[in-house]
Amino acid sequence: MPALSAASALVGAMVLLGVWSGRRWGRRRKRALDAEAHSLRTHRDG
Repeated sequence: MPALSAASALVGAMVLLGVWSGRRWGRRRKRALDAEAHSLRTHRDG
């Protein structure tokens, strides 16, 4: 299933990006990223 493989590839890329950004920026950005994700989630739900 191409859709399933694409979704798994996207998830894997997001995980790798998160690990890479975590190593690059440290924990200082985590709060900003969490706030952004929270705003996006609330905006999507609303």
